[in-house]
Amino acid sequence: MAGVEQITVEAGEAGMRLDRWFKTHFPGLGFGHL
Repeated sequence: MAGVEQITVEAGEAGMRLDRWFKTHFPGLGFGHL
């Protein structure tokens, strides 16, 4: 596992579901890993 990364949530992403946010920012990460 890599180190800790802090990412700021943009205003347009404020109402986005967390699983969809991860899919947008980390497309290689499958829903099963969440």
